[in-house]
Amino acid sequence: MAFLFERLDPAPFDLRSAIRAQVERIVSTRLVDGDADGQFGMPSVVDLSGGDQAALAAYARRLCRLIERYEPRLRQPQVALAPGPHALMPQELHISGILAGGAGEESFSFALARGSGL
Repeated sequence: MAFLFERLDPAPFDLRSAIRAQVERIVSTRLVDGDADGQFGMPSVVDLSGGDQAALAAYARRLCRLIERYEPRLRQPQVALAPGPHALMPQELHISGILAGGAGEESFSFALARGSGL
């Protein structure tokens, strides 16, 4: 299933790339009116302390809820914190779930890119 603007794009449709782009769009969109539950967008991760595991876990839970709501092509989404590549980025977010609409169940996972609004 392609969203409207994805259908207008003349390039061949790739479900995995579309899901990754939508999740990155959610992460890079900032909240306008505080932390309203269900509002599209995420708080800036820069405002969180890298060592505050509770705040990072809450960030991951919120992202998971928004993926469930705004990215229906990824079923049973999970957001996990994993060790990052270096000291300045001690943790990364890994997204996983099951692709919807395919013949059978196919798992899909990816790490959010560093330039994706994190």
